[in-house]
Amino acid sequence: MSAAAMRAFTAPAEVSREALLASLAAHREAGRLVQQHGYWSDGRGCAVGCTLRDFAPGREYAHAAYETLFGVPVALAHLEDAIFEGSSLAAARRWPERFVRSIEPGADLTAVADRWLLWLLSDAGSPLAEWRDEPWMAGVADLYRRRLAAAEPGREEWAAAWAARDAARAAAWAAARDAARAAWAARDAARAAAWAAMADALVRLIADAPAGEAA
Repeated sequence: MSAAAMRAFTAPAEVSREALLASLAAHREAGRLVQQHGYWSDGRGCAVGCTLRDFAPGREYAHAAYETLFGVPVALAHLEDAIFEGSSLAAARRWPERFVRSIEPGADLTAVADRWLLWLLSDAGSPLAEWRDEPWMAGVADLYRRRLAAAEPGREEWAAAWAARDAARAAAWAAARDAARAAWAARDAARAAAWAAMADALVRLIADAPAGEAA
């Protein structure tokens, strides 16, 4: 299915939202949704594994199957996966259903991942907000703004932006190391809050995606 033709839970997608939500609820209620376990083994799996188990058995690792089965871009499958693994246990158990429920059948989700990345790089509510004025972050955010405005930057511009990021990250590491050690006790609470903010942003952007005609 091409990105241009992709509409969530709409033909030629093969599975309805209702069928997927029922499957995920059954996995949750049976205690089969687990973090840090792999896609599917020993009768349990992660968010992606449980999402695909009933519709693509043997391919529970295949994020790209979201496109043909559900009409959901593969980039969002990877984001769902990352947020599931990073979230608190209570939030993780509800996350796959929350993610799917936020998707309106017929919605065009092709730009959501780019919008989420722009939010992460530039929004005051992002976990990265304190660094958003860093030159490399401002530069990458500008490239995403241009992409979303249908003015795709050249390959050289993307390469230069990521090179600036790598240099800034290397320079900051030594200075941040001692501060990170001092903040270690607060790590878990801060991490849970960060993943919760990222999950909230993703479902909001999905819900705001332009709607199309559902089959």
